[in-house]
Parts: sequence; structure tokens; C-alpha cells
Amino acid sequence: LKYCGSIARFCPGGMAQTAMSNWPPAYPCHQSCQIVAPGTQPSAPGEPLPVLKVEQPWPAEADLYSAVFTLYDDQLKPYLCMVKKRLLEMRPKLKNRSDMNTSFLSELCRSSHRLSLQVDHGPDSFILLRDRAADFVDVHSIVDVYPTEMWKEAACFFESPEGAVKQMPGGRYACARALRAERLPFLHGFSLGQL
Repeated sequence: LKYCGSIARFCPGGMAQTAMSNWPPAYPCHQSCQIVAPGTQPSAPGEPLPVLKVEQPWPAEADLYSAVFTLYDDQLKPYLCMVKKRLLEMRPKLKNRSDMNTSFLSELCRSSHRLSLQVDHGPDSFILLRDRAADFVDVHSIVDVYPTEMWKEAACFFESPEGAVKQMPGGRYACARALRAERLPFLHGFSLGQL
């Protein structure tokens, strides 16, 4: 029998112990191998094996990479707070997961060979992809890079009866998402970061 910390693994084949940090292991190693919670006993031969449900950490490295990749597509600098928003957009049912915090994201990033955690001028950190060049929009820039025609069409729309009743949410990110959802012709081709 082998015993491993907070998870007891009873294996007549004498397989090596598996730490929780390597969870999930490749089970079963034998037909009679069992996994039981602390304080319980393995089943006797012929009895049904107990089922141990373990909540898997989320997000995984692949989820984090995908979230950052989509922010690159949107030309948005992947600050940790922004990455967390994007992850929850991808998996909204998991918004109450206790492991969805910036500390966990930072550690997950440091353990990845595809992601690089960077410290900006301030309290926020951001994540870069090691295999893709960055092309982020400077949301704090005061330089107007938008065509005059776009501003004219935007003014016509928001001064029209249809546009006058539109209520945009507060915050740059939420407002940009709302504008993109409107599918306005004069904003066609602009990234979310540009919006």
C-alpha cells in the first residue's frame, strides 16, 4: 500500500506515490487500484470503488494563452485585470471560482514557456506572448488617428433619433464592446482596442 499526503492511494502493485501538484495522475494503474479521501478506508474486494471528485484548477495554461491571444487580436494590452475579464467572457459559468485571481494567473504565467509576465509602470502587470509580436493600441494617446469621415458619420448617427436613445455603458472596454455589438457601418474594420 502507498499513502500520499492529503490523497490516499491504495495500490497493490506498489506504484510510486503521486503528489497533489501532479494531479490528475494516470489512474487506474491496476484494476484494483483505488483513490480514497483522507480518513476513509479502501473498499474490500468485490465492493464498488469509491469515487473521489477533485475540482481541477482553472484556468489551465492553454486557457490563459487563448485569452491573451484574443486580446492581441483586439489590440488590447493584456493586463492581468483585462485577462481575467476575457477568461470570464470565455467561461462565464466559472466566475465564482476561488482560484480565479491575479496571483494564480501570475504563477500560471511564470510556469509557462509560451507566456511572459511583465511589470508596467504602476501596480498592474501584463502578459506577453513569446511567439507573437505585440501591436497594442495606446488607449491613453491624445493623437487622433481616425479619419474625418468616420467622425462625421458617427456624429450623424448619435444625433439621429435612433442613436440619441443609445445608452453606452461606463468604462472604455465595456463601451467598446457595446459599440461593436451595434455593428455600425462607420466602425467596420476597427479592432476592439481602436473602438
